[in-house]
Amino acid sequence: MYFDPTNAPTAVTQEEAGPYVERLLEGDLDGARHQIEALLAHHSPRQIILDVLVPAQAEIGRRWEDNRCSVADEHVATSITDSMLAQVGAAAPPPTGDTTIAVSCVEGDWHVLPARMAAELLRTEGYRVRFLGGSLPADHLERYLAELQPAAVCLSCSLPLFLPGAVRSVEAAHRAGIPVMAGGRGFGRDDHAALRVGADAWAKNMAGASRQLKAWSRSRPDTHPTPFADNEAWSSIELARPELVDHTMVLLPDSLPGMAALDERQLARTREDIAYIFQFLAVSLLVDDDRIFVEFLVWLSGVLTSRKLPPSTVGATIPVLTEALTAAGRLTPRVERLLRAGAGALPASSASGA
Repeated sequence: MYFDPTNAPTAVTQEEAGPYVERLLEGDLDGARHQIEALLAHHSPRQIILDVLVPAQAEIGRRWEDNRCSVADEHVATSITDSMLAQVGAAAPPPTGDTTIAVSCVEGDWHVLPARMAAELLRTEGYRVRFLGGSLPADHLERYLAELQPAAVCLSCSLPLFLPGAVRSVEAAHRAGIPVMAGGRGFGRDDHAALRVGADAWAKNMAGASRQLKAWSRSRPDTHPTPFADNEAWSSIELARPELVDHTMVLLPDSLPGMAALDERQLARTREDIAYIFQFLAVSLLVDDDRIFVEFLVWLSGVLTSRKLPPSTVGATIPVLTEALTAAGRLTPRVERLLRAGAGALPASSASGA
């Protein structure tokens, strides 16, 4: 039975939505299902996605960042919400129009839940939606779009790390003659990164995406935007990343004496964090956006501090990163400026290594 929206309230209240987060944290699939069933009696699928599922996943993410839940807890929560999304989607009415929209994660991005939510929201607006899943290789995306010829493809990017894949996905869509709507946290808070990778438009939210998609369904735009991605600067860091990480790990104990007490697992996590720092540095160069690198350092500092590491941990790595980049011949003026910006954004005690 499809939902009848005749007497639906405009939003799910906080009181109605609140218990869902607890269901996720308890791993209570049956409890979550019963709650969603009750909500479907009074609210539209679209309202439940926007007012319950989306904010609940955001809250789980915040709790992980604050060390109030584990990676396993986050995975269980995501699995439950994925099931609930299918339940909510099944209650939505069938498409009312003949416009088809494709939805896919960019190449390299396996975080499918945000893209699935977008796909279900588009279905509630009457579109025929083809959801292509996570990390679809660019050549396969091109062939599929060339055959399907949808009005547009919505590309989801959950983290800036996947922007290099976004470049390839956008290029593939354009070779098939299909306009690209970019969305997701990985593109940032404005259209800068999306336009840099060559997307035709960027949407901050579903309302913005809907307006643009409606316009495109009436008149398809030319798909010839020129990407401004700096692949050479990105690859200069990315190709040298293994060497840079190795060198940093050798140098780091002099700046962080506490490393001598780390066990094998902790050393592996430290190496992983250093690798991420270099990846975010490279992606900042790719789309010429300092915010990507700086905000990652601030975020990482907060995450490590919540896990009882000294606030100086991230700041103490900046001189070491500089030394490793210098030794590898990768310390360009642009890179040096990014490192200074990152150090300047960290708390005073962190940036000074105190």
